[in-house]
Amino acid sequence: SELLSLRHATSNTVLDLECLAANDGTTGNIIKFRGKGANGVSYHASQIKGITENGANNAGFLSFWTNSAGTVAERLRITSTGNVGINKTNPTTQLWVQATTDDNPGITLYRQSTGGDIASLTWQTGSGTQAKINYRGAGGASEGLQFYTGGGTSSELRMLINPAGLVGINSTSPSSN
Repeated sequence: SELLSLRHATSNTVLDLECLAANDGTTGNIIKFRGKGANGVSYHASQIKGITENGANNAGFLSFWTNSAGTVAERLRITSTGNVGINKTNPTTQLWVQATTDDNPGITLYRQSTGGDIASLTWQTGSGTQAKINYRGAGGASEGLQFYTGGGTSSELRMLINPAGLVGINSTSPSSN
């Protein structure tokens, strides 16, 4: 059953949370999510914060917090400039992924099927694709890790590392490593 329901028939439904404290870079609004453990004790599961940024008017960040083993910590932040930090509270680039310990931070690109183009990373400007790294899956032509420069079409494929570890430079059928 619903405890709170907001509805409006003719326009956007707005939930307006306003913090009346002075903008000091630490004040704002928090939505907390709580749960009850198997022992019946209430715990802080997660939260979302909207906070004024650096005490400036008309600038703020949004952060997402989760509870891991009893410690609630910030896991993701979107700054007022649109930068996104995962485990980073002051991302200085559009996307910053930081490991929480001294392990290898990673990004996984996943697709259920194994044929055709599986995943790619593309460098693009207003003029179009400049470079691309692509993985082509099982059974396809040019199967393996593909490197493109000067664009992302088949004629701009510059290097291929196939699943056997053979390397082809300007060749889609490598025969040596």
